[in-house]
Amino acid sequence: MNRIVLEIGHRILKLYYKTLRYELVNRDVVDKLRGKKEQIVFAIFHGQLLPFVYLHKGEQIVTIVSESKDGEIADFFLKKFGFQTVRGSSSRGGVKAVIGAKRLMGDIYNAAITVDGPKGPIYEVKPGVIYLAKKKNKPIIPAVAICNKYKQFNSWDKFILPFPFSKIKIIYGEPIYFSKHLDDDLLEKDRLFLQSRMLELLHANSN
Repeated sequence: MNRIVLEIGHRILKLYYKTLRYELVNRDVVDKLRGKKEQIVFAIFHGQLLPFVYLHKGEQIVTIVSESKDGEIADFFLKKFGFQTVRGSSSRGGVKAVIGAKRLMGDIYNAAITVDGPKGPIYEVKPGVIYLAKKKNKPIIPAVAICNKYKQFNSWDKFILPFPFSKIKIIYGEPIYFSKHLDDDLLEKDRLFLQSRMLELLHANSN
């Protein structure tokens, strides 16, 4: 996409974000870990990405972006908002991207992974986020976004675009610490556990 168009889009997006009203639930779990200088791997759903970008802008966060054309646009905007990006897949098959995220995290950066990306199915956690947390030996914090007024697109992830001036509730779950073991059975068990925790957060706060 034309660079000028993207720059204009970035300016519009900044104005749009300033209209949103956030309510943060259980944010102290994040603050406590950061107070101890503990690195965090945030787990979010692909369709809820938009509200998190502005909320966590400039916070030294690494994220994985798909290598598609849509991913190229997302990569531009994420970098504009201060994120470090790695291109590739967040599934375990995308080992290169996960290793790249691990390397970029170093001893300082956190990570944010869209757990059901890049192609779904929706709400199905891929093992890449677990793999990254285990390799870094860091906790995962699941997080979901609930919007009161929004447009939902007819895409695989049911992408949510909050209306301007809408209220967004961000709910952070308790940190999840997984063992460092990477055998397939345990990885699958841990993947399902994270998936259930994220769905519990989503459904418990949807009403």
